[in-house]
Amino acid sequence: GDKVHRSSPSHPTFRQDMDKMLRESPVVTWHGAVDRDKAVELLAGYDFGWCYRSGWFEKKTLELSTKLLEHLAINLPFVVSRNNINENLLGHEYPFFVDNEDELDILLEKLLNKGIDEINLKGILAPHLISSVRTNILKPLLMEGFDKHIRPHRVVIAGTDLKFVGQFESHLKRIGCIVRRDLWEWGEPQFIQRTKALVKWAEFIWCEWNLANAAWYSNNLKENQQLVSRLHLQEIGERARKFQHNMKMDNVKKIIVVAEHVRLEAIKLFDWDEEKLIFIPNFIESERMKNEHKNTSLKKIGIVGVVPERKRLDLALDLLEELRKTDDEWSLVIKGKLPHDYPWMLADSRRMELKYYDKQYKRIKTSKYLGDAVEFEGYTLTITEFFIKLGYVISPSDFESFHYTIADGVSAGNFPVIWPWEGADGLYPREWVIKDVKSAAKAMLTHSHLPEKERLEQVEERFEEVRSRYDVEVVFPQLTDALFSER
Repeated sequence: GDKVHRSSPSHPTFRQDMDKMLRESPVVTWHGAVDRDKAVELLAGYDFGWCYRSGWFEKKTLELSTKLLEHLAINLPFVVSRNNINENLLGHEYPFFVDNEDELDILLEKLLNKGIDEINLKGILAPHLISSVRTNILKPLLMEGFDKHIRPHRVVIAGTDLKFVGQFESHLKRIGCIVRRDLWEWGEPQFIQRTKALVKWAEFIWCEWNLANAAWYSNNLKENQQLVSRLHLQEIGERARKFQHNMKMDNVKKIIVVAEHVRLEAIKLFDWDEEKLIFIPNFIESERMKNEHKNTSLKKIGIVGVVPERKRLDLALDLLEELRKTDDEWSLVIKGKLPHDYPWMLADSRRMELKYYDKQYKRIKTSKYLGDAVEFEGYTLTITEFFIKLGYVISPSDFESFHYTIADGVSAGNFPVIWPWEGADGLYPREWVIKDVKSAAKAMLTHSHLPEKERLEQVEERFEEVRSRYDVEVVFPQLTDALFSER
């Protein structure tokens, strides 16, 4: 090893002194840092091991040193301080215990003169093997609180993008399920051998996105398995409809649709049993997003995701211009990737769409209202911090299935403005939905002039509205029931 603790006020040159002793001592061979295999190889060439540490330290530690276990694994006897932890491991009669440095000197002198008696240490190691720890400690801990007579469900989650289902996956593990992921590309599995193995193993299959993954599993389902798939929005788009036509619906227990207007559209488009399509909304962690110290006076607007064109960046810019004609304190923060960050946006079929974005960028640079009022903030894995610095969140899209920006933003205390895309007034209160840019600006200006107390009261009301509809505590039981209930 090469770990030497830092110097201290009582020994300010400790590191330098130790380094010198290790390098220059005539009775020490210092190998320095080596990997685990090399360390075991070196230990196996010696007669006796040194695991002695200060009695003061050993009396206070709660740690069983892995160094002891490594010696046991190759049956190499070692000197070690006596304490409760080491006695529980080695037994009270272990012959190479010492309590202090005087006993250490006596023991080493004895070993030098009389040699080292053979001793079998390997049997002591059994409770500390990975297999033993897994079976006797970790598994009982993980299953604590669950009915021991119920065998845990085996669940496969298969999909091309699992960002919207990760928290539910954790929930399934928390209630005792064994969960395995099967990652897919948009139109094919990443690794078909894994998929074929998992379809044999699974009892319950959750397809996140009703795309190639759902079509394949519905056509390859085994007896006594249950398949539930979750359909968002892109699945009813023209490009993805081929997968819906390839579904073997007799093998599908339920298709969960994240918005009622999307469910109704799917019923129109596909020849499916209507009873198999159920609406269960997306979920959010409203308590985690909540900002207890919200500054409601912020005139900063947030929009998350402006790709593809249907997200309507142009309307967001129209709104900002309208607001800044009255008050130049307003600004816009654009969160997420831009079109050139997506390889699929560079395809020939997207050429006109890229021109649309070029037009918006030019507009930002040339407009006297926009130039210094638009901030581009790139993609990050977490988004909580983004909502904290806003006062308003907007959804100017042509169409959406749910739009997390509104639910997350409201949970964080922001004022919501939603354009009238289909289904918006079913997912969110009607008063959050505006007609056009001018009515959006009017609503935001009116809100910004309310007294602080009234704005804070509205923050609480909107938070409760979102929490009662979409919080994990509300939605997870619905999803769990859909997955595990009888057909």
